[in-house]
Amino acid sequence: KETYNFTDPYYQDAVGILVKKDKGYEGLKDMDGATIGVSQSSTTSGLIDEEAEQYGITLKYSEFATYPEIKAALDSNRVDAFSVDRSILNGYSDDSTVILPDRFGTQDYGAVTKKTNTELAEYLNDLVNGWLDDGTIDAMIAEWGLSE
Repeated sequence: KETYNFTDPYYQDAVGILVKKDKGYEGLKDMDGATIGVSQSSTTSGLIDEEAEQYGITLKYSEFATYPEIKAALDSNRVDAFSVDRSILNGYSDDSTVILPDRFGTQDYGAVTKKTNTELAEYLNDLVNGWLDDGTIDAMIAEWGLSE
């Protein structure tokens, strides 16, 4: 917030895990020894490891430069899972995969502008709040399958 302006939050998401259905995983607790594909420089593995400790399981991670690379690794069984924000996973889900119910590191989403562009920041914030008030954002969340 020292460098950028943010609108009020319009969506809340969390890190999730996408797996192939044929693995039979029902949640993180079933994944002892699994390898999870994550984005380079992400905090995803740390968030998942905090939860894994509670289940007494150990996980491995493979880092990739892009999300399509992680999905290709999942499809070819080079990793057992793909982990990033659940809204992003939704775009990579297909008939052979499922997003597990686990959620890690919940965070708010908002639009961002340059700190010096206060006029645009105020305009976007007014738009976001209007869309929250009139149900537009809830309708988009439902339309794109992002609601729980």
